[in-house]
Order: sequence, then structure tokens, then C-alpha cells
Amino acid sequence: MTLFTPGSRIHMIGIAGSGMSGIAEILASRGFIVSGSDEKESATLTSLASQGITTYVGHDATQIGEAQYVVISSAIRESNPELVAARARGIEIVRRASALARLLPGKFSVAVAGTHGKTTTSAMLAQMLDALGRDPSFVIGSKVTSLGVSAREGRGDVFVVEADESDGSFLDYRPDGAIITNVELDHVDNFSSIDEVVNLFTQFIATARDFVVICADDPLASTLTVPTKLRRITYGFSESSDLVLSEIQELAEGVSATVQWQGESPVDLTLSLHGRHNALNAAAVVASALAMGIDLSDAARVVAGFTGTSRRFEVKGSGAGVTVIDDYGHHPTEIEATISAARAVLATTGRGRLCVIFQPHRYSRTAAFTDGFSAALSKADRCFVMEIYSAGEDPLPGVSSQQIAERAINSTHISDRDEVINEASKWVEPGDLILTLGAGDVTDLGPQILSALKARI
Repeated sequence: MTLFTPGSRIHMIGIAGSGMSGIAEILASRGFIVSGSDEKESATLTSLASQGITTYVGHDATQIGEAQYVVISSAIRESNPELVAARARGIEIVRRASALARLLPGKFSVAVAGTHGKTTTSAMLAQMLDALGRDPSFVIGSKVTSLGVSAREGRGDVFVVEADESDGSFLDYRPDGAIITNVELDHVDNFSSIDEVVNLFTQFIATARDFVVICADDPLASTLTVPTKLRRITYGFSESSDLVLSEIQELAEGVSATVQWQGESPVDLTLSLHGRHNALNAAAVVASALAMGIDLSDAARVVAGFTGTSRRFEVKGSGAGVTVIDDYGHHPTEIEATISAARAVLATTGRGRLCVIFQPHRYSRTAAFTDGFSAALSKADRCFVMEIYSAGEDPLPGVSSQQIAERAINSTHISDRDEVINEASKWVEPGDLILTLGAGDVTDLGPQILSALKARI
């Protein structure tokens, strides 16, 4: 694999993005001269600047300076002035995933992939290794609560990466170990059929060098072809799994279960996270730990200390007896799992209703999954659907978030953000839960909702 020349200048377009900022930090820690630009000022941009990275707000051709490499994410358009200038000067353009792949040699790399759950699973794996004194390196798309960062250059011999399949670039990683949490159609702006997605994950598995951990419960992941050179390890509630989950219980503080490795004595697993899906994520981590020679009891013990990541069922606070939770879920399957987890939280008190504020992400995803969104959101007691967050996509004729609201039970489409806050805060009562859902800026509503709730007191 081609590596970056030591000490070289690297400019990153879209440096504050969740997948880019961590790479920038590790590059800087390894002695590269890093600069980067992003569309607007942010806490991430400020943090990068505090680490000695030259940052710019806005995009301008002059900002690439004397860079020898320009790193871009798939969100950067060809018309970006910095990218245009870099191409004109013959500067090497490196995709985000390829840039991260160049940091992996020399460490035992584990790439966590899957349509859903990869952020939580990769964060849980990094936290587990850290708790066991392995001091891992990691790059994850969300801040790990217990570690306080989303990326770190560790002194240990393991590198954990969240492997995003959205544009196929995760094929660049060629990890030692791979985890596949599940396989489902998403990112319909890049994939037209589930067959394309299955084929991509099959190719990804073939790039691994040591082991592959797969969810036996997932109908598509469980059928993926694994080369005979690799160790194939399965986990799930299926009794045919190598690591079997059982006796799952929802508790006030999270979820508990038992894990049993290939018929040996079962071990208790208790999480401070809610939901069956998080029990599966934890099982993926424990199975990977076993593949790396870590004792089952040790793995289960330290996984229990995982407290989550930002934007994954993140409690923002309470006001007027109402709890406000924010989640990144933006696919029907994710939304259904998150609503189920919220219901489990409410069930522990025996009362309370669920109000969801949903912001669809991308026109292409809305067009493909309108019915799925409506069905999932109908499981809430009340739902407010916001305008589509475009994420840089151009609008599609005839596609709107109003279509979701019209088909979902107890759902209303509201385009004005202040009105959403007002209506949601008026509807709830003490004991209820408000859940903001989506991958866009719906996350910003949490503090404003809390202020509106507290003003009622």
C-alpha cells in the first residue's frame, strides 16, 4: 500500500466532518503538517485548531497552500474550488478511507462494518481494549463518552476503525479482523439494489487477513461467503452461533443477558445501554475479543462499563418531568430499534408516552423508504416530521417529508423548527419522553426543547 511521505503537508477538505476530523488528529500526532477547511465554524474546527492544525472556514483555492496531498470525503463535490485547484496542480487526491487505510500498517487492525450499529460496536470495542490496558488507536464517527474523543493515536498494537460502506471505499482498509453487524439496503444514492450491497460486503470480507465476526441472526450477513483462509466466528441469539446470547432482560439501567462460547459455561453480560440491538452489538465485541485472545469473562466485565457515544440514544436532559433523548437513527430499521429502546425505558416506570421528532436525511433515502419510515414512526404515540435534511443532495421531484407524515399514525408534518419545538413541548406531560431522530441538524433541537419545557415550570 502507498503511504504518506513522512512529514509531508496534507490538506483536508471538509476537515470537521465526523469521519475526517479523527484522521486529521492522528496525522498531526504522527508529525504530518495538517491543514483543512470546512463550510462553517464549529466546535470541532476550534478543537482541531487548538491541536496545531491550520483550519479555514469556507473553501478557497489558495487554502491548499503547498500541500503534497489533498484528502476528501465522498461529500465533497468536484466543483469545490480547493479540489479544482488541487487537480489543476497535479496534487495527489486521496479519499478519506484511503487516507485512514494508510495509517493502519504496523498495527493489528479491526474494521467494524454493517448497515447499522457500527458506531456503537466500534466504540464499545475501543473502550473495551482501553479498559484492558491495550491503549488502542481508533477512528470512530462519534465521540466515545467514556474516552471523551472520537479518535486517538494509542501506544498499543490494535487499531479500531469504523468502516462505512456508503461509497465502497472501506475496501481500502484490508484489516486483520472484520466485524459485520448486519446487511441491509441503504445509501440508495450509491446502490440500486440489495444485491449490490451484498456483493460489496462479500468483497470487504475477502480483504480481511485473520478473522471475520458475523451476526448469525441477520438473514443476509449470515449468508456472506467467507474465504477458507479466515476464521469465521458467529454471534447472536441463534443456538447455532459460536457465541450465543440468551436470557435477555430489559432493566431500568439497561439490558442484561448471558453469553456462552461454544458450549462452555455461560457468562453474565450487563450493559448500561437499552435495547436488544445493543446486546447484539456487545456480543459482536465479545466475539472479536475472543478472536484476539482475550478471556470471555474479562471481555464481558469491561463491556459493562461502556456508556455509549454521542448521538446514539444520548440523554440530553429532563425538564418538567419529561426526558429528552437524541439519536442518529435515519433508516427505518434503526428508527424501529431506537423506538423499541425508548419503549423499554418507559416500561421501567410503568407510565409515560413517546413523542418523536423526525428529520428525514437525504431526498434519495426518503424516496426509497417513505413507507418504512411511516411504519416505524407509527409506533410512537405522537410524531412530528420535519423538512428533509438534504446533506448536499439536490431535491427530487415529488419527494417530501409530508408524505411520511401523511402515512404515519398520529403524525404531523411541520416545516418551521420553532413550531416543532413549541408543539412537542406542549403535547408532552410529566413522565413522557421526547426522542429527536435523524442524521442532520435535528440534534440541535434538544437544548431548545429543554428550555421550552423548563419555561413551563
